Amino acid sequence: MSRFSAYAKLLRVPGMGALGIVPAIGAISVGTYDLYNLTIVFLIGTFASVFGYDYYLWQVFLLVLLIIVYLYFDFKLLSIKVFDRSQIRKIIGVQSFLRYSLVPIMLFSIVEILPAFLLILIPIAWYILCTPLLGERLFKPRM
Repeated sequence: MSRFSAYAKLLRVPGMGALGIVPAIGAISVGTYDLYNLTIVFLIGTFASVFGYDYYLWQVFLLVLLIIVYLYFDFKLLSIKVFDRSQIRKIIGVQSFLRYSLVPIMLFSIVEILPAFLLILIPIAWYILCTPLLGERLFKPRM
């Protein structure tokens, strides 16, 4: 085995690109289209494999599924023919929860599953408890 192939095996090069694509797709789903920022996000995801952050296979599938659901709601929002403020507010509310749940799911392999679930559930519970106190309606952000 040559030195280069041994080094590539040590760095886990085959999985590096796949790990870089997931955060880049997440950045695109939240509206980042700048090539410089996408490159930075891709490199961070790529070098995560160098430093030993192993992602579970179900975690990658869950991230892809959530991104597809987010893009579905984005398409639904952009294809509304008649302006309906309540429907738009509901879609934006769902998208914000999907956006905020992507990062803890990416952290599953680093911070373990229970803290990551808490990172997902605590903001949702906080929102559900505090929104009525502010005189707002649930899942309908102020516009």
